Amino acid sequence: MINGPTLYDLAYAAGLIDGEGYIGITELTPVTRCRGNGTRVRKSPQHRIYVTVNMTERAAIEWMHQTFGGHFQPLKQRNPRHKAVFRWSVTSEAAAIFCEILAPHLKVKARQARLAARFYRERLAGNFQGNGGVPADELALRRNMLAEIKALNKRGTDLAIAA
Repeated sequence: MINGPTLYDLAYAAGLIDGEGYIGITELTPVTRCRGNGTRVRKSPQHRIYVTVNMTERAAIEWMHQTFGGHFQPLKQRNPRHKAVFRWSVTSEAAAIFCEILAPHLKVKARQARLAARFYRERLAGNFQGNGGVPADELALRRNMLAEIKALNKRGTDLAIAA
């Protein structure tokens, strides 16, 4: 984070994340990559946490970038009649820090923020990142947390509430 955000900054960012944001965990599948003279194989999936906000309001996305760092990106317009869309995103440790400081201010996505931060601290920070392979028990823990955040992010009617 570039400057220490104020309480008002955190409140505004929380509103953007709750309304237009996404907090998630992604799994990158194992691949074979050719580099230099030899072939390297990533034996296990890699996992990453990330936070994004997509909006047509450029000023809000630029403000997120200036206030919290991360990445600013205009997205490719699929339909020329639609407004341009802009994305702010942050990944890895910066995403975990962002989630930790923002979680107390979130109303809708607080559980996702706490889960993503915990996932980074407990599952990723210095644990099995590389080509050596992730042990099966660790992979199972990661996938359980991935399934949990996917369930929290699922769109549509919550059947438990509707019943």
